[in-house]
Amino acid sequence: MNNYVLEDRDFTSWVTLARMRDAIFKNRVKEFKKYNLSARQSSVLMVLNAIDESPTPAEVSQWVFREPHSI
Repeated sequence: MNNYVLEDRDFTSWVTLARMRDAIFKNRVKEFKKYNLSARQSSVLMVLNAIDESPTPAEVSQWVFREPHSI
């Protein structure tokens, strides 16, 4: 790696955030395996639990950043 990349604070921050996200994701996947859930399924369940009303699939898709037809 050249020094420019190592000194670029934005890039370093981005790499750090990406690594943290990957580590958190791996641990969550392990946790979800106990319940036979995927990460996507668990995110939908968390949205459903957080919203008091009965949300539409389109509303859920907005919360989990997915296309409405995939919910």
